Amino acid sequence: MADYSESGKSTTVAEYASLCDSQVFWFNAFDELSSDDAWLTIFSLSLSTKIGRPTLRMENLAQEVSALTHRLLIVIDDAHRVQDFRSLSQLLAAVQSNGNVSLLLVGIDIPDFVSTLRSNGIEAARIPGLTVAECRTLCGISPDDRNWQTIALESLRVRCGGHIGLLRLGWPD
Repeated sequence: MADYSESGKSTTVAEYASLCDSQVFWFNAFDELSSDDAWLTIFSLSLSTKIGRPTLRMENLAQEVSALTHRLLIVIDDAHRVQDFRSLSQLLAAVQSNGNVSLLLVGIDIPDFVSTLRSNGIEAARIPGLTVAECRTLCGISPDDRNWQTIALESLRVRCGGHIGLLRLGWPD
């Protein structure tokens, strides 16, 4: 998932994760990890500890993930800070082979991040926000209408960073 900085991506994903019927592993790729080796080592140890099989090696972690029998959602927040996604190739293959495991990368919509995802075969979803005018058009509210619906819609649009369409993620079926 890629979107503008401070647009509510992490909040939206956290709300979505809280509604999932699976365990959630949340990892934030923070700036202090300057090398790919450092972040990958910390990520591998953290995730493997979460699933009860501590290891520093991505190969071992990928094997454990592919064998999981319970549902697990792996979220890598601020994924735009990861320099090289090739280091995750074994984990991506394990996730694809196991229907119980999902991986969600969340980052800022910048060309380098999105092109890196695509070049590594990772599907990228850009989530454009809506303007007030687009929200009104979507909901069929006249621009001249200043009733409680318009005020509520504008408040909602601000709260979700323009991403009215994402509200369905948190809506029960």
